[in-house]
Amino acid sequence: MAFIGIVVYAAMLATQHAAEERDLRYAIQRGSVANPPGCAWLVVERDGRTAASPGTPPGFPWRSAVDRVATTGTPVTVTVAHDGTRYRVLTERRGGAIVQAVYDERFQAEDRDCLLMALGVAELLGAAASVVAGAALAHRAMAPLGETLRRQRRFVTDASHELRAPLTRLHTRAQLLARTAKRDEAADQLAAEAARLAQGTRQLGAVIDDILRSARVAAQSGGPSTVDLAELATQAVAEEDARAAQGAVSLDVAIGPGPHLVAGAECALRRTLTALLDNALRHTPPGGRVVVAVAEHGHASVRLSVRDTGTGFPPEAARRLFERFARGDHGQGGSHGYGLGLALAREVVAAHHGTITADGVPGGGATFTITLPALRPAPVRLRIGRRAPGHRVVS
Repeated sequence: MAFIGIVVYAAMLATQHAAEERDLRYAIQRGSVANPPGCAWLVVERDGRTAASPGTPPGFPWRSAVDRVATTGTPVTVTVAHDGTRYRVLTERRGGAIVQAVYDERFQAEDRDCLLMALGVAELLGAAASVVAGAALAHRAMAPLGETLRRQRRFVTDASHELRAPLTRLHTRAQLLARTAKRDEAADQLAAEAARLAQGTRQLGAVIDDILRSARVAAQSGGPSTVDLAELATQAVAEEDARAAQGAVSLDVAIGPGPHLVAGAECALRRTLTALLDNALRHTPPGGRVVVAVAEHGHASVRLSVRDTGTGFPPEAARRLFERFARGDHGQGGSHGYGLGLALAREVVAAHHGTITADGVPGGGATFTITLPALRPAPVRLRIGRRAPGHRVVS
């Protein structure tokens, strides 16, 4: 921008000087004292007498230039500063007289000042625009990096939370297995506990795989699978019974008339139910009760609820419980979790086009309810066609 300004200013200066030379020469050759060209005055000296155009500035003719032309006969061009004004003066011989044309450069100087001001403003605006554009480009360049870091942090926190519940169950099962082995109890109980421990490790691997696939879920092809919520609830209660017994909490499951089929990802729904059970067991004191209930809700949805008799929560806190890193009252053992389980449960339920609500009373327990669209099995139709006696086609 500065280089362009210098070039423009130099071009303007050269153009002005050329125009001045042209006007001065025209005034010398064709102008008259009585009627000089605009912005110029003529001074004619002939036979010792001097005639000047009306309004000629004081101090002209410029004697040094006149004397030099009178001596050498060569035209002389000079720039003179007189009384704060710059003049360009051309002196040469015309016939028997010496003619001096005086050109006022004030207007050209004002034009150059205006150009310098415009170039300065343009330079400032260009610099400001460059700063703004640079900041915008830097922001656009950094935005993907910031989003990547945000997603990385979210992945780490989600993975940490999702792995915590299966690891807790495995730890509890391992403790029970160790205690049983010390007491040298029946082999069938040891086998049952070992089978549950193995099942827990498989579920832990499924959780890890599901988390790693979550970033590519939009690119996956294929539809959801059929999930039986009643079977899922029964399995989840069986997996948590050891932990409930260790905390002296009664854990039951209540299955209403079915079917209780929904379309979705079984692993994700299992993790959601596990998060609700983990929340209920952490907030239910010894002697309390946790009930997982599954029932039809109308003809178009299935409802799954987890109800406990624990510490509960104020009704106004229900919405905040589903926010990421929202922390409620302390559960058993002073633990209140990391504030991710219920938030992740809400995300999973929303992805399955369902809803999740929370109801609670301080000191009176809490109920978390999931409502999902029901998946109705296709009806079996009998079609009887004309066949030989004793044959019927069923489709």
